[in-house]
Amino acid sequence: NPFTADHLKSLCRALKREQLLGQVGEIDERRVLNAIQRDQRPITLTETERRLIATHECGHALISALMPRAKTPSRISIRPDTMSLGRVTQRQQKSRYTYTQSDFDEEIKVLLGGLSAEEICFSEHSVGAAQDLAHASYILREMLTKFGMSPLGLASFMPFEHNQTSLDLYTLSSEQLRAQAEQWVSDYLERAKIEVKRLLNLNIDTLSALTEQLLKQNEITEVELRSLSLHGD
Repeated sequence: NPFTADHLKSLCRALKREQLLGQVGEIDERRVLNAIQRDQRPITLTETERRLIATHECGHALISALMPRAKTPSRISIRPDTMSLGRVTQRQQKSRYTYTQSDFDEEIKVLLGGLSAEEICFSEHSVGAAQDLAHASYILREMLTKFGMSPLGLASFMPFEHNQTSLDLYTLSSEQLRAQAEQWVSDYLERAKIEVKRLLNLNIDTLSALTEQLLKQNEITEVELRSLSLHGD
């Protein structure tokens, strides 16, 4: 049965990516069921598309492996027969109840690993990074509006009452504050991308070899990933 939890998660991410691109409307149960049916029909990719997808997923996996706080990658796969196209599965960890700014920082860098690998290898990134960017931006907004983890100070913009909705960047108290917040999010992502690219360039031979292996096998296992020789500095 191909419809594991990981597979369904990938389907939902693919639908969200299509929604961000304006290709689908509201995501409801009917649309998910249609996507499952569509997912069983073969998708024909060009060799350039396969290489780009493989590069993207290997970028995620390498940065995840390099981040000491991030979940360890346990499998990389590209599935030309599905709409999810590719994914990195991470080893399940014990439930966590606290997160620090360092945890969020590493999660953001892992999210930027695919985009950064594409830019290194293709000189530009594709629409496949849309959901990664949305997720990274969401984390940063949470850091800013809820957790006091930004240069704007310790103030939280989350309502005290539980039945109220939390604020986002577009309902901050002044245009000046909103502009500062948006600039901070943008600058943070750019700085993180620079660091991610630095790490990937230090491991460019591994990135290239891993991409070729994934293109050949369509899947790389945790045992194979453990044998990687990576450089963090």
